[in-house]
Amino acid sequence: MNFIDLISDYNVTRSLAEAPVAWSQDLGFYATGQVMNLPAIIITLVITIILIIGIRETAIFNLIFVVIKVLILLIFIFTCCVHVDRKNYDPFIPKNQGIII
Repeated sequence: MNFIDLISDYNVTRSLAEAPVAWSQDLGFYATGQVMNLPAIIITLVITIILIIGIRETAIFNLIFVVIKVLILLIFIFTCCVHVDRKNYDPFIPKNQGIII
């Protein structure tokens, strides 16, 4: 903006930096006559909506894959249970063989 201020007499900084609507104790809300950048507002809203839709789709996609991964782990655990030798768990807690001083 400083470049535009240098090459022209028009004060671009004030018209773009100040709010188009202001508040005063005496007047309440009033128009300041400054520029409102409607294309930027519309572009920001459109991008926000696209991101919200993308977040929902990503959340559903992640949920589906997490459910698939958990199912695969459960299937693996239950199919391997048949191959567990329960004799290896006897004694579950071995006797203490430490030396008492």
